[in-house]
Amino acid sequence: MNAKYWVAGLIICTILFGSLADAQLLRRSGAISGTEVKDSQVSSAQTSEKLPVNCLPGEKKVCTLGPPPLCHCEPLQVASQSNGQSTSSGPILSSKPIGEIKPKSEQGTAGQTGTTLGREKAGDGPSGSSGLEPMGDGTIYDANLGVFWLADANLAGDAQIRKMLGADRLDINPDGTMDYKTALQWVDLLNKYNGGKGYLDHNNWQLPVTPALDRTCSSHKNDSFGANCIDSALGNLYSVGLGKNFPDSVVPEFSASVEPFENLQPSLYWTSDTNSGGEVTFSFLSQIKASNTLEYNFMHVLATIPGAIDNNPPAGSGVVAYTSGNANRKAVYDATVKGGRTWILDANLPRMNDFGITGNTAITSKVNRQKLSVPKIDKDGAMLFETANDPDTGWIAALNKNKYAGANSWVLPSHDDLKTLAADLQLHAHDSRLVYNGSVGPFQHLQPFFYWACGRDPNGNSQSPCDPNLNPPPTGTTPMRWSFNFDNGFQGTSESTKPFYVMVYYPAPIGAGQPSPAGIKELIQKKGKK
Repeated sequence: MNAKYWVAGLIICTILFGSLADAQLLRRSGAISGTEVKDSQVSSAQTSEKLPVNCLPGEKKVCTLGPPPLCHCEPLQVASQSNGQSTSSGPILSSKPIGEIKPKSEQGTAGQTGTTLGREKAGDGPSGSSGLEPMGDGTIYDANLGVFWLADANLAGDAQIRKMLGADRLDINPDGTMDYKTALQWVDLLNKYNGGKGYLDHNNWQLPVTPALDRTCSSHKNDSFGANCIDSALGNLYSVGLGKNFPDSVVPEFSASVEPFENLQPSLYWTSDTNSGGEVTFSFLSQIKASNTLEYNFMHVLATIPGAIDNNPPAGSGVVAYTSGNANRKAVYDATVKGGRTWILDANLPRMNDFGITGNTAITSKVNRQKLSVPKIDKDGAMLFETANDPDTGWIAALNKNKYAGANSWVLPSHDDLKTLAADLQLHAHDSRLVYNGSVGPFQHLQPFFYWACGRDPNGNSQSPCDPNLNPPPTGTTPMRWSFNFDNGFQGTSESTKPFYVMVYYPAPIGAGQPSPAGIKELIQKKGKK
């Protein structure tokens, strides 16, 4: 073959490959931001700069697939749909909207049978948030903090993105969780992507920061700790930006089916075990043993009974549902365990049936005596340990008084009971059935689970850089790092080796202090005129 033709072919392939890679990045980053992808028949006069481009609220981004891929902004034409959302809520390819991304459980994943609620039920949409403005480029401006959040709150959960960024060599679990050290490495790769230009053309991404002392917290020990913490970035996003109230989950209707169970939750479940750190808990997502303080933590409850109800186990091997009697479709039997073990089929039954445990209770801080009124059972089904296990007034006591499924000997399981159940269900850690794939406000993939945070200069604010050397005190010799639980709004500390989710932001490029939405729009308008 003539050498010049070979070189020309190589150049064409390189351009096409780069265009496809940019298009993949666009589709992921623009999934909620109103991006339209067209063919290359857009004149250069209509385009102003390469991917990505910041569009103002009320505009949509229109891009060519290239080569090279180019973008410009056009006025957003809103067309109503049956669910009340704009037809331009997501990226458009060949005039067919694909912005309503289906949960991965509905995208044909091999071997996956679980379900999660789509955004039509769990997402509040931008109108459900305060001070959060989708910018049309895969970011969300937070006027409360003066930062731009990455709209995908679990970007690391996308295997293609991990490969594109070179993060497939990092120790990131399939669900996107990672330990704290890996979280710092992930952020570093975001900033080094594309020859140092960074992911979405920003190279100053960082972990959300937390001050060493947040006096807005309901309780603090030596550092920030408790509920209603709004001086930290994640706490402020939960309480102010998303308008959530402790102990509400950001996804109160999360529902995962792991046959024969319904409504299995990814976050923590109470157990009957205790240790020096508090009450032992278990997560079906991480399957790691944890210890939690009792005062503020709202966790889920899954009650159990040794053996079979009425000594009459259902037929079959493995983990099977009862199909007759009072336990019909209310209980599950694990025949794998020696002697058998019975479980409630609805793994989040308190959300549907409180058995008369209603009203509020007060939490009084042992540090500052501040009182906080909270529901006995939250709308997502979680509750304090005392509400779950008080022998006279607890939810399990009420379960027994009502002889649920024909039994009156329900108890909290041990940690080993829950771990054995997960093994008998062949439910492995980080199973995709326990990952939420809808939206919360303007964010996609925000998980009702723990997220990593980072220490900052005590005299700074949320625009201050993450300082990995500013950490909470260790527990004994165990290093601890800041974390935030979006399943109940609790800010605390966690062992640095725990597998948690990661979301990132970069500071708004306006001086020091807190910029206003008007200031941001003016900045972007000036940028567009250059």
